[in-house]
Amino acid sequence: MSETSEPMDHGGYCGVICPHPPILLPPVGRGRETDADATRIGFEAVADRVRKRKPKTILCVTPHGPAYRDAVCIGTVESLEGDMAAFGASGVRFSLPADRALAERLTAHLERAGIPVVSETEGRAPLDHGCMVPLYFIRAAWTDFQIVRISTGFLSVDAHLRVGAALRAAVGEMDEKPMMLASADLSHVLRDDGPYGFHPDGPVFDREVEQILRSGHLGLLTKLNARMVENAAQCGLRPLAVMAGYLGCDAKGTGRAEVEVFSHEGPYGVGYLTAFATGC
Repeated sequence: MSETSEPMDHGGYCGVICPHPPILLPPVGRGRETDADATRIGFEAVADRVRKRKPKTILCVTPHGPAYRDAVCIGTVESLEGDMAAFGASGVRFSLPADRALAERLTAHLERAGIPVVSETEGRAPLDHGCMVPLYFIRAAWTDFQIVRISTGFLSVDAHLRVGAALRAAVGEMDEKPMMLASADLSHVLRDDGPYGFHPDGPVFDREVEQILRSGHLGLLTKLNARMVENAAQCGLRPLAVMAGYLGCDAKGTGRAEVEVFSHEGPYGVGYLTAFATGC
């Protein structure tokens, strides 16, 4: 756990970084979640930051929503609902109201910025575990919010940085800025007994991501070695790049956010990092 004070506010732009391991939910883990106590404590710190900020809307950026090869996807829906039945815990279920007006505003702004975006328009859309796991912990501390789901696709990391910058511009005139949640597991190849075995680039990726986050120059996430990123078998870099742009960071490294890292570990062979950040 970090012992630093809460980062300073810069124009109301802020966000949290969370992993999304279903095993951390007690009804799923059934005791195994205790192997990731640092992450659980990190989730509690994140939830406390959310409670203090009291956001009316959370922008949940997930790598596990509807994914498109050449676009991002924004849920312009009435609500999102889901459960953990796929992970053996059908009793864990909840529904969240969507901020449809804001979702439509964000979509229109991305279109004007020339960023490919697809609208998810079903009245009620399924909620993926990339959103559900962090929100399970957040809702223990704060429930009075709406959600906009933003699903990353297969555009470049640089393109996702531009997505974040466009989202920042879209809410620039709002008195109360939405809080962003970047749902981001890091490397999946940290241990031999992990989901994809071990690759030496896995720990390197995790270490470099944490260093960049602590530096505050989040735009440098776009400069990570492409081969190393591929070998790390990660799913969090694009959500993190969206958050970097939203917080005002650019690929040149001139913008600097303030980041408080709460935890970082990989007990199951996957990197889990929790943090809170304010924009520049």
